[in-house]
Amino acid sequence: MSLTYLLTLIILCVFTGNILLTKWLINFVRHKRIYDVPINRSSHTKITPRGGGLGFVFISLLTLFLLLIFYNHSEGISINGFFLLVALTGIALLGWFDDMGSLLKRIRFSVQIICSLIILLGVGTLVTFYIPLLITINAGIIGTILGVIWIAGTTNIYNFMDGIDGIASLQGVVAAISWAIFGWILGVELLMIMNLVLMASLIAFLRYNWSPASIFMGDAGSVFLGFWFAAMPFWAASFSPNLMTGEIIWFAAFVIWPFLFDGSFTIARRLKNGENILEAHRSHLYQRLNIAGFSHRHISTLYTSFAVLSSCFAFLFIQGTEMIRFLTFPVLFLLSIGYALFVSRIEEKNLKALQN
Repeated sequence: MSLTYLLTLIILCVFTGNILLTKWLINFVRHKRIYDVPINRSSHTKITPRGGGLGFVFISLLTLFLLLIFYNHSEGISINGFFLLVALTGIALLGWFDDMGSLLKRIRFSVQIICSLIILLGVGTLVTFYIPLLITINAGIIGTILGVIWIAGTTNIYNFMDGIDGIASLQGVVAAISWAIFGWILGVELLMIMNLVLMASLIAFLRYNWSPASIFMGDAGSVFLGFWFAAMPFWAASFSPNLMTGEIIWFAAFVIWPFLFDGSFTIARRLKNGENILEAHRSHLYQRLNIAGFSHRHISTLYTSFAVLSSCFAFLFIQGTEMIRFLTFPVLFLLSIGYALFVSRIEEKNLKALQN
């Protein structure tokens, strides 16, 4: 059987499987009364089941386990993939238990750090700190510290950004497609197939998560996705000694840039205003658009378009010269600041309309 036919079969099975699994999960979480109840900070107005991300999480982990066994038997794939599987399983369980009943912050952060260290010690660490044209140095122990900050930080930001129907699922689809293409370019079938599996299962989940959502992915899904995309550069680099994690991590940042920018911009803005960044809020850019009157569908579509654009920058970075790589930073940053100014402009117009 050719790889094309095999991929088609896998994608169809994954898509159909998660359609059925998510439908079952909706009934299961309703029976267990696992609900997201709207509060004053919510972007929703009705009680909705949560935890639906468990479907694509289970399918992704099961597929990864089976493929690791197959490739290890046929091609001698490194044990790195099994460390990835352990870390992903741990972070998924953390998210699910948090959906079942809110965990203490210190427990959440402790598990995230442990799972991050499993990636950095078992899969690969940030050996080199790299900024195009400016610096390429051996990171040493600092690389491990930066790696934990990257993985745990990205995991939490992705979780924070899962606030309206479809936004985290669609960002995941774009990022998974980007990583699948990256795997194809590298000639690494396992990396390509696994991200296609994630893509197919997320598209199936969107059947129930698109506005108006029948179920939310919950922490089980959002922390899993954030951790998955944060861990990808370390896993990808483990397939070849010629790949430098310091380079690939920029690719990883670009493919989920809309989330990273919104999350980081909001944290910086709240710090500037003297707010407690650990307290729940509704001041993310996407939340401010929703408050200003933009629908869930429009915002999710806007962020998906932004994600496609930033993914184009990711491939421009990975394939470009040092000068092109360097220029991707200011260009994408200026576009992002332009988006933030656009949100502020919308808010100002709404305020003036209310005053008149």
